[in-house]
Amino acid sequence: MGKSVSANVLPFGDRSRPFERRRHERMSVPNIRAHPQGERIEILDMSHRGMAIRTLHPFSVGGSYLFELFDEGRSLVIEGQVCWCKRVAPAEPPAEMGVAPSFRTGVSFVGIQNRHLESAAQGLGQLPAPSPQPAEDEEKLTADRIERLKVATSPDESAELLLDLLSVDFEHLVLFRVRGEEIRAWLGRGPTLVPERLMKLRLNLDQASIFQHLEQGGSFFYGMLPAMFAHLQLLRCWHGSLHRECVLFPVRIKDRLVAVLYADTGDRSLAPEHLGNLKAATELLTRSLIDQILRRKAAATSNSS
Repeated sequence: MGKSVSANVLPFGDRSRPFERRRHERMSVPNIRAHPQGERIEILDMSHRGMAIRTLHPFSVGGSYLFELFDEGRSLVIEGQVCWCKRVAPAEPPAEMGVAPSFRTGVSFVGIQNRHLESAAQGLGQLPAPSPQPAEDEEKLTADRIERLKVATSPDESAELLLDLLSVDFEHLVLFRVRGEEIRAWLGRGPTLVPERLMKLRLNLDQASIFQHLEQGGSFFYGMLPAMFAHLQLLRCWHGSLHRECVLFPVRIKDRLVAVLYADTGDRSLAPEHLGNLKAATELLTRSLIDQILRRKAAATSNSS
């Protein structure tokens, strides 16, 4: 009888534990919801370097997207790069009609706003209180512009009055208009604006940018712009910098994005009162545009009757 030889025993029928590739501990975050399309994005788990999400639509692997995360009134905008995207079959049998497949996606955090919005957002509810002894002529001029904005007869007049109201407190102000699927410059104020470049600027809403984030329902943006191609095209129009704080507020009519206001204070930091002024001003512009639409409809009805 020959000498016996030992052999490894393979555990047939038993599935070995999968290799754990995650380098960072994952946590469930049921209190945090994501935007855009917050009701359709479910965060499965998250670490300080990324997150896994479930959606009803796929994401492009390698693509960059902006997500706004909400938690108890606080908001944080992050830039994420899609590392993987996998289709998941519905739990119900395929014969069930109307059951859509879902997609699980791994997102790596590329850029995160380096400042929290909690303190800044405290000043968004109302206009900041005026200084104890405002200059009488400046206060009167501001009140006059607000009244003129309320009764403006054209969008261009409203836009001009809006920028006149804000130009004292900001170094660069640019109002963008949505035309179809494009963002185009409308009006601007600032010492280094390059009108020729602004007039030629065309940003597609399908392109990853803050504009796409706002078009999909984002509340506003506050911080430093992520290093995306669209933002580099934008900043080129006034020799801007990615290291400069800025604010972008959307102007919506019936949930439809019609314009976006960009503002910065140069190399100075933005304060909560700046955000309060911008929010109040964009609300005035929205009201002015809606009133113009209503007046035009009323005039058309009157002429036809």
